[in-house]
Amino acid sequence: MHNHLIIRIHTDAVIHQLTMQWCEWNQITKTMTAITEGDINVLQGWLSERNAIDLKDLLDHVVVFIPGTISSNYKMPINSAQNKHIAQVAPFMVEEYLSEDIELFHVAYQVVEKNIIMLSVIAKTILERLIKEFENIALKPSAIFAESQLFDVTTDHTVKITLESNYAHICFPNKSTQTVEIDLVSDIFHHSLVEQMNQGDEEGDKITAIQLYYHAQDRQMKTVLDEYFLNLTEKYDIAYESIEQEHAIFYHLIDTFFQKNKKNKLVNLRMGSYVCYQKIKKRWYAWRSLIYIIIAGFSLNLILNIISISIFSYKSNAFSNKTIEIYQTAFPKEKSMINLRGKLDRKLKNNSEQIEKPVLFDLLKPVSDVLKEHQSVKLNSLTFVASQYSLICDIDTKHAEALHAYIDALKKYDMIIKLEQSNQVGANLSSKLVISL
Repeated sequence: MHNHLIIRIHTDAVIHQLTMQWCEWNQITKTMTAITEGDINVLQGWLSERNAIDLKDLLDHVVVFIPGTISSNYKMPINSAQNKHIAQVAPFMVEEYLSEDIELFHVAYQVVEKNIIMLSVIAKTILERLIKEFENIALKPSAIFAESQLFDVTTDHTVKITLESNYAHICFPNKSTQTVEIDLVSDIFHHSLVEQMNQGDEEGDKITAIQLYYHAQDRQMKTVLDEYFLNLTEKYDIAYESIEQEHAIFYHLIDTFFQKNKKNKLVNLRMGSYVCYQKIKKRWYAWRSLIYIIIAGFSLNLILNIISISIFSYKSNAFSNKTIEIYQTAFPKEKSMINLRGKLDRKLKNNSEQIEKPVLFDLLKPVSDVLKEHQSVKLNSLTFVASQYSLICDIDTKHAEALHAYIDALKKYDMIIKLEQSNQVGANLSSKLVISL
């Protein structure tokens, strides 16, 4: 796992003269090394002292924390309609909390829970100046976070206060953390407690306890606040507890950052028009080999499909030509070669229906009956032509009158008689008749 370069802008810093502290953070051991404070020039000198390998690793993993004095953080509920258009809706959700036009601010957001959104707000001029200052010393942080979202939000009517020099980070129940100067703490609590008293018995976000967190270096300021909060506990019946922390606030912010960032609970200010393209480019380099393989595989598959389609098309045309050739052989009189399948189906259906009819027997019975009546007619041969559903009769008669009498007798049975030929052979008249229904 890579070490990270964590930079925290000082709470009392001004944008035109940045002061900050930074360190290397090892996520495995959760340890801070090379902790340093100073301005942007000191940071540049510190970076120049790193060896090339460590420096490259650090430059790829830079995280910046911005104090609550120059940024704000809000946690709000959203409905499904807002969620669908969150990029357009987000700025207007915080507009009422800003003293200037919303167009002057950059609003970043992250849906942290179902129907809950976290929003971070910072003036565009400040964020642009900050990014430019870092880029001037070859730093391109891909992650910039408002540190107020790194303080735990309480839900059990407890106010958590974290001391840091002359500032206090105050987290009221179900509200975002606000960073104020120590002198303003009493005014904030007075306002909140008076408002609570006016609400009467309503629970709401009622304050029932206060917890003060401090580091050893802030004991003097803690002693001053102890006296104030102890007076509050007597007046408003509120529990008070002060807790000394083993590590300075910087350590706790870093540890909380990595815990929450794993769960996608944090808002990165580098989004929208302030996105870090270097991070995107690095991700592209990391995945480009795999992407090239996927593209090559897709292209090869496409080429093979095109070849297969061409082969099948050629075979289809050859099969179609062969079908036409066979059809023309079977039905030489057919001129149109359109819809051969339909035509063939109809012909087969018609033939099937006709074959089912007892045509032969319908022809033989009248011929047999008439022969019995005309003893002068001699039947030489009888041939059934199945394709034409007809009988070919070769007969001999003594004279033409006997032949015509025989034909007339057959016609009485609604037979179709065609005299194919008639020749005088010796004393007899030899004739060929085609009989059909």
